[in-house]
Amino acid sequence: MQMLQGMYGNNPRFSQVMQMTQGKSPEQLRQIFMQTAQQQGIPMGQVNQLLGQLGIK
Repeated sequence: MQMLQGMYGNNPRFSQVMQMTQGKSPEQLRQIFMQTAQQQGIPMGQVNQLLGQLGIK
């Protein structure tokens, strides 16, 4: 997470995402990712791959 903050810490969208996800369970995080991806038209396979990389099943 610190690596992401170093890369995107000054980005207002990143700050918004950090606030949105703070204190959420892994299942809640997964739901947020899935809903956001669907709204943005990101393929579910790509989302599942990213979630796996982040350790969220």
